[in-house]
Amino acid sequence: MNKLLGGITAVIKDVKTHWKEPAEGNSLGYKEIAMHAVGGNGVNLLNGMFMNYAATTVNCLLTASVYGILPMDIWLIGVIVAIVGLIRMPLAGLIIDNTNTRWGKFKPLILVFAIPTALLLVAMAYIPALYMGQDLYTQRFIAIAVISGLLAFTQPMMSAVLGGLSQVMTMNTKERGKFYAINNVTQNLFTSLMQIILPPIAVLVAGTMGMSSVKVYQITFPFLGAIGLVAALASVFGTKERMLVDNKVKQRVKLSHGIKRCLKNKYFLILTSSGVLGSLRGVANIMTWVCLYQMEQPLGNNVLGIATLLCGLGYVPGMILAPLLANKFGKRKAALFVHALSLLTTLPMLIFLGQPFILLVFVFIQNINNGLFIVTMIMDADVLDYEQYKSGERLEGFFGNFRMTVIALFGIGTTLVTPFILQTYCGIDANTVGKDLENAYFVLTDTAVRNKVFLSLILIASASSFLGMIPFFFYDFTDKRHAEIIKELENRLLQATGADADMVPDGTLADTPNDTLDDGTEVDANHP
Repeated sequence: MNKLLGGITAVIKDVKTHWKEPAEGNSLGYKEIAMHAVGGNGVNLLNGMFMNYAATTVNCLLTASVYGILPMDIWLIGVIVAIVGLIRMPLAGLIIDNTNTRWGKFKPLILVFAIPTALLLVAMAYIPALYMGQDLYTQRFIAIAVISGLLAFTQPMMSAVLGGLSQVMTMNTKERGKFYAINNVTQNLFTSLMQIILPPIAVLVAGTMGMSSVKVYQITFPFLGAIGLVAALASVFGTKERMLVDNKVKQRVKLSHGIKRCLKNKYFLILTSSGVLGSLRGVANIMTWVCLYQMEQPLGNNVLGIATLLCGLGYVPGMILAPLLANKFGKRKAALFVHALSLLTTLPMLIFLGQPFILLVFVFIQNINNGLFIVTMIMDADVLDYEQYKSGERLEGFFGNFRMTVIALFGIGTTLVTPFILQTYCGIDANTVGKDLENAYFVLTDTAVRNKVFLSLILIASASSFLGMIPFFFYDFTDKRHAEIIKELENRLLQATGADADMVPDGTLADTPNDTLDDGTEVDANHP
């Protein structure tokens, strides 16, 4: 007990001491971390509104269940979204990597993309609702497709620029680990509150229909969108971008060059391959369907709010442990571990298909492991530093959006999985969709049908977890190597800005003019 109190006292003292001024060797004071946490909460609230209720997946309540869109039509909208992603990737890379303002590279773009995202989410709650009824299905489908297509540009861009800002607030990889852990623990508080509050509000507004009523979203989305936008201002005005580049040099990156650099960076390809192969890992998160279709109502709606809170809290210990694992065992071993743990926490669900509360426990355990996946976010930032060392350019925009585009392309096929399963086992077609809100997804209340769906999704998620682990066996970028690269980037910056020779730290990455990289290629250390 005394050790615990001593630890708490030490943390409080550290926060007070370094509230404005960072600790020696670090870049971030706690005030700046707190401002970014508030801004991240705003952006992630908008992300949470989208991912939980308005995304084009069959388990999103608003777009699928409430509006009664057929599973295969949801997939078709997903194809449209993927096409938009193909258009977005080159534009996003050009926009982000060619933005050079006195306010920074990422901060001005947060609001540029957050404002239309918030407006489109509100539109999703209202415009398709004008076309409810079986005879207006086509109009409803078109409205959702158009709004989803626009969101497919603004929402990923909003997330990308927030992530890019996080990557350049400090160049110290150990401080990044701590910073990311704090970020991921604190930046989803608004989203968790939303998920807690919405189900009880839904019961008050719509009774047993609960979250299946469009009125719930029409009442709450405008308020939630406004809160998200106001909070996002904290990241815009309360943080600094710290990149080891000469601010007098305005970077201009051509599309073909940006794509070429992505394809030549082996560590980027490893992380992207893992993302593609592991993209179906999350289909085993069946919490919403368990609460709404396996449990009796209104119990299920009430449990949904509590389960969402608890499962959200499940991320916290994983986020705290992730930097510790990475520092103790190295990022490669940590990444292999979290993928293996994902498999081990998914496959046993097959034994408990008829036990809703036990299934929710497994979802909670999976979320603990999902928190550990911030290890790969730390690796992303390191790989960007490696790219700057290798080519002399910061390519956050191209790297992030190119990866999302690749995953989206594969997603055209992989996102077909769940709709295909629903149509195969549930027999959902145009004749089974109700005229109002009593739609075909309620067929999941049938135990035999539901068990077949759950069984298929669990097996697919388990396979995806295993496949996503394989690329990390080839990842050999160590913390020692990263520290050497950061030292060299500091040398280059001092030389580029005309600093005195005495100010340049002694030593370079190699004794010869050309430095040999991990992949066997050579670059001139002074002229990349």
